[in-house]
Amino acid sequence: MNFIYDKEPVYDNLKEKAYYIIKDKIINCEVPPGSFLDEKELTEEIGASRTPIREALNKLEQENLINILPKRGILVCDITMKDIKEIFTIRKFMEPYILRLSYKNLVKEELIKYKNLFEEFYTDRKDNNYYTSLDARFHYFLIKASDNKYLINMMQQIFIQNHRIRIITAKKPNRLEHSIEEHLRIINFMLEGEIENAVSELEKHIGQSWQVSLQLGIDI
Repeated sequence: MNFIYDKEPVYDNLKEKAYYIIKDKIINCEVPPGSFLDEKELTEEIGASRTPIREALNKLEQENLINILPKRGILVCDITMKDIKEIFTIRKFMEPYILRLSYKNLVKEELIKYKNLFEEFYTDRKDNNYYTSLDARFHYFLIKASDNKYLINMMQQIFIQNHRIRIITAKKPNRLEHSIEEHLRIINFMLEGEIENAVSELEKHIGQSWQVSLQLGIDI
């Protein structure tokens, strides 16, 4: 399930079903960046005709997740150095501001829940996909607490692209350990009421994530 949803989405029609299923495959790198989607396989898996599949694909192309190439196929967009720079530039500028804005709305019990989840993963490792989902949900939790629908909508689009980067960088040796420690420092400062220290740790965390992403090469 996509990290943006609090619960499984309900589909009103086959176009919506196709859209969310294909989008999840792309966001979660089930279909890796730079690879091709098989339209015939999608129609069989989703149980829909070509029309709703095509409508869903057109919408995903508008969101810069795929390129529909005449006579070649449906290409999942690569993640380039330019993408990484643009995504992390926005994150580094916006997320510290949003954390200051959100802090007064954060529920202590929710912060403790996330602290426990990060600590549990540190000692009892599940698969990388579990952690990337936890990581994304924590950041999205901070964004939602801003109670600003325009900020939330903007950051949703950033996080959708960023989630693919998270999944790929999680494979880098020692990155998960460092990421867990960075998140725990952020949470502990928030629980202690030291918001500026939490903001400072968040800035460092985003900077570290940026550097790890850049180490992966021009096209990842």
